[in-house]
Amino acid sequence: MEKLRSSLEAHKSALELALDMIFLSLTKDVKTDTTEILNDTSAIKDDTALILQEIAQLQSRLPDAAAAPNDYILQKFLEDMATYTEKTLDVDMFYSDGMSSRALPIVDEHDHSSPKSPRYDLPILGPQHPVALVASQSNSQNPGDSLKNGINYPASP
Repeated sequence: MEKLRSSLEAHKSALELALDMIFLSLTKDVKTDTTEILNDTSAIKDDTALILQEIAQLQSRLPDAAAAPNDYILQKFLEDMATYTEKTLDVDMFYSDGMSSRALPIVDEHDHSSPKSPRYDLPILGPQHPVALVASQSNSQNPGDSLKNGINYPASP
């Protein structure tokens, strides 16, 4: 009976060693995975900084004065994309001051005293991403009416 107990203790110790090795191996794998994730995160933050720089370059290409409502729409889109990028990836405010330094004046599209810009009868596709902006030029009082079927047709002049 004593010989069986001794054998049982030996097997028990061998199983404990095997479990310790498995836990050690899992811990090492988790550490390796964590290091890879941290490296990927820093690469993402570097890409985010590049995206914000490119947005700033696009904003600097816009004219100083809004010649058409499309300039305002583009400026608003670029500002919203910069804000979305900063919030999504929790980028430090070092890369952006949070507000565009080249904000364009607000253009009232329904003001009939201002000169009309040419309108084209090309459809504007609906957003593919929830952050995407849609230029609605509908005469309807309900903003949702202009987005039926994901296509927005500008109102005729």
